[in-house]
Amino acid sequence: MERSKDQQPRYHIGQAIQVQKSGPYHQWIGTINKQVEDIAENYRVSYHYEVVFPIGKVTVSLPEHNLKEPDKPRFKKGDIVKLSSLTKKPHIKVYQGQLATIKQVKKRYDYSLGGYQYDINLKDNLRLDGISEQDFVKPYYIRFNKGNSPEQNNRLLRKAFAYAKQHPNSVISFPKGQFHIGSLPSQKDYFELPSDTAIIGHQTEFIIHGKMLWFGFPPGPKADQGVRNLVLTGVHFKANDLKKGDHFMIMADHGTDWHIYDNKFTMVHKRNSHIFDLGSLQNSLFEKNQFIGYAPELVQDQQLLSKAQGHDFFSEVIQFDAAVHHFAWDGGLLSNIAPNYEAFNQTRHLCHNITVSQNQFLPYIDPTGCLRAYSGSIGQHSSKVGVIRVLNNVFTSSIVTKAKLTSWFMEPIHFPPNSPVIVAGNIIN
Repeated sequence: MERSKDQQPRYHIGQAIQVQKSGPYHQWIGTINKQVEDIAENYRVSYHYEVVFPIGKVTVSLPEHNLKEPDKPRFKKGDIVKLSSLTKKPHIKVYQGQLATIKQVKKRYDYSLGGYQYDINLKDNLRLDGISEQDFVKPYYIRFNKGNSPEQNNRLLRKAFAYAKQHPNSVISFPKGQFHIGSLPSQKDYFELPSDTAIIGHQTEFIIHGKMLWFGFPPGPKADQGVRNLVLTGVHFKANDLKKGDHFMIMADHGTDWHIYDNKFTMVHKRNSHIFDLGSLQNSLFEKNQFIGYAPELVQDQQLLSKAQGHDFFSEVIQFDAAVHHFAWDGGLLSNIAPNYEAFNQTRHLCHNITVSQNQFLPYIDPTGCLRAYSGSIGQHSSKVGVIRVLNNVFTSSIVTKAKLTSWFMEPIHFPPNSPVIVAGNIIN
């Protein structure tokens, strides 16, 4: 008997399927081993299937409507994930909120739950095996398009930051590829950094057009009342104009517990500006980043270089500033847009307990071998600082070494005399 299309079997022998019924074997992934035709009294044809699973030679018989084509795993090897704060599993709960790296993806065959499970590495190479998808924070995936204009991608990024602000403990996941952002028309057009958020790139390269500013506002007067629990990793911020450079900056007014690691910043440090301007930031770590190129005009115009003033040279890649309402720091950018800026910056707090470790501060040399920009410096040239650790970094061809003026702030690493700063293991060449 010839069957109509709607009476043909949906699955065939040897095909991978997933159980979608609740109860035992829920979400298990197996293989069709046998196909059985059922004919009702009204001659309506239906099918059930013998499904075999690769664990203990388990075989079950299930009707067609209880099966589906297998879901794809949400994560892949190498992805950075965040353990959910909602998990109730004791061996995972102790690590809630921590980031980890997927080391292996496997099918799951618990009696009442299938799907996928993951072996992960936490910090210090601590390994956890068999973690289910439900134990990770579901990422907010930004669907950047390579054909998008900077303005289109700006809107997607702004929407993601707004989502994270409303949903603490978020993970914003950037896709692999090169995407254009920036071209902001004024300093008042900015992006507000969310707290309790991991911003994770996966070989993501942002091409900066013109200007891109990310600000962290204080919700209160204390030093740790700012953007908190912020992670930024896996992103390359690169100037669209690799001769003149473009401008990317993150400015914090208070805040605590930042972890900035494994990022790259190429030709986005403009003359007299910073990449990170930290106003009273606390308890944070900057590690394994690359900062490449500062103020290319000072290389291209030797006459301009000879006339350059002090701040042209020591304008830091990472500046450890002290936020205060009367603008002794660079907070003038924030003063007209931050809610309650005046009230929340009456007390001057120092940057404190920040570590800068295993970073590289490098000149920009173009593909033809031409030096386009010297590298920048880090530190603070005016206000006091709390405990800052600068450990095991590399500084190559820093712009401050080209200045005629000799002073403590004309060094690749510079802080006011007698500052409680720990500097060790750095290479300066």
